[in-house]
Amino acid sequence: MWAECGRRAVQCGEIFGKTMMIEETMTALIEQAGYVDVVEKRFRWPFGAWAEDKRLKDIGRWQLHHWEGGLEGWTMALMTRCLGWSYEKVKQWNVEMKNTVRDKKWKAYQDV
Repeated sequence: MWAECGRRAVQCGEIFGKTMMIEETMTALIEQAGYVDVVEKRFRWPFGAWAEDKRLKDIGRWQLHHWEGGLEGWTMALMTRCLGWSYEKVKQWNVEMKNTVRDKKWKAYQDV
C-alpha cells in the first residue's frame, strides 16, 4: 500500500505536469533558482511511536498525526482529477492507507 501511494503520487504529478519527487530534486531546484551554498540535510522520520529513541518516538507520533489529518486533502483532488477515481473510491483508498500507517507491525520511515 505504501509503495502504491508513492507510485500514484508520481503518476498524478506526471499527468498535471509537476514533479512529486520533491525530496530527490529540491536541492537542484533551489540552486537553479539562484541560491548558493545550499546545504541539504536529510532525515528519516518514523510513522507512529514504535521507535526506541524518545525523540524519534515523538517525531513518529507527530508524523502519524500529520498523515492522518492530511491524507484526504493530499489525495482527493489528485486522484479524482488526474486518475478519474470517484469520491467513494478515494475515500476507501484513504481508509486502507490510514489502516496501513496505523498498523503497529508496520515499522516504516519517511525520508525528509
